[in-house]
Amino acid sequence: MSTRSTRERMPVLQVLAVLLAQLTISVALITPTTYSLAIWLQDTASASRDALLAAAIGGSSVASLLVGPLIGALSDRTTVRLGPRRTWLVSGLVAGSIGSIIMIGIPSPVALVLGWCIAAIGYGAANSMVMVYLSDRLPQRQRGKVLGVSTAVIYLGPVVGVLLAGAVATTPPLMFAIPSIAALLGGGVLILVMHDPPVEPSTTPLRVVEMLEGYWVHPRRSPRFAWVWWNRAIFFLGVAFMTLYSVYFLSTNIALDSAQIAATMSLGGVIGVAVSTLGGVTCGTLSDRSSSRLPFIVASTVLLALGLVVIATASSVPQYLVGNGINSFAIGVYSAVGQALQFDVIPGERRNGRYLAVLGLSNQLPQAIGPFVAAGVLAVFGRDYAAMYFTAAGLVLLSLITIVPLRHHLRIPSPTSEPATSVAHTKENA
Repeated sequence: MSTRSTRERMPVLQVLAVLLAQLTISVALITPTTYSLAIWLQDTASASRDALLAAAIGGSSVASLLVGPLIGALSDRTTVRLGPRRTWLVSGLVAGSIGSIIMIGIPSPVALVLGWCIAAIGYGAANSMVMVYLSDRLPQRQRGKVLGVSTAVIYLGPVVGVLLAGAVATTPPLMFAIPSIAALLGGGVLILVMHDPPVEPSTTPLRVVEMLEGYWVHPRRSPRFAWVWWNRAIFFLGVAFMTLYSVYFLSTNIALDSAQIAATMSLGGVIGVAVSTLGGVTCGTLSDRSSSRLPFIVASTVLLALGLVVIATASSVPQYLVGNGINSFAIGVYSAVGQALQFDVIPGERRNGRYLAVLGLSNQLPQAIGPFVAAGVLAVFGRDYAAMYFTAAGLVLLSLITIVPLRHHLRIPSPTSEPATSVAHTKENA
């Protein structure tokens, strides 16, 4: 793998292939959880649909949480001629397809749950390998721009997926077959064009302890990495609060009926995709030209807190939509610049799979514990849904505490000084 000091700009063809793979894989990974599984279970097991849907989504989330870091660590030690990232990308797409075939071919709710768990692990692994490949190939001065577009594409995936699934909802198997085929085709293009040379075999055998390291990075050995992890974990815990009770907030605080809630959330979604794309692409590009990415992280965090307060005090649909738009813009900026920041703080060069898997936990864990913490907040405040948004605003602002130790240590080098940065990263190695 190239070092930071010698890494050249990623060719446009490879960038486009990455974006296509991310779009199609996100369609396959997210559409079932937001639409297809619920529709099929409603038609085939309406009496137990709630429990089965929770089992499918919850089970796949837990399985991905456990398996993801292991796959990341193993990919760093994969020495086959196909290349480490390509090998696991192929494996993920194959596993996703097998899971989809189980869901389509066996007309049983249990098979649907089992098949989706397999598919989610596979597509999740494929998606993570695309991000690891980007971390291997992107130079610092290209990261913000590319990851800004990448963030927009990932937001677009569920929209495209729901439109496709909705068009074939009368033929449920197609709701899983079409996204699966799309992921194979989109991922296949990247497999053909990606530059992923094989790595030299390690002189030491792979040990169980080393595989378990995929779940942990020592904070004292990699302090910048650790502070970025905590920043993301606290931030995304606030985001988890933000999205959990939107329906009940609109019903209780703004007095909308079910049809009005659906229309409001649909309009908010369209606005959200547009402004998050604008924020991610624009600020991601600007962060590449800046001496530091931290101002963008701070600004997006404060902006998200402001948007949450706007929603918490909303008594009308227009005010809710304004707050939603502010939040979407802020999350778009944070996601794009934050991903670039993740790549900047990875210690060393040869274990990107492990480090990105650990960073992924900073997003996955808040999603897992967020509903339980939110339920506790509601119990304390007597089902006051506005209190949820005020609490979320406080959490995202709390994440700024982790920025203080980073403020003098995350400068983006100019092209002429980039080799020195490579030495600094090599010294900070977990």
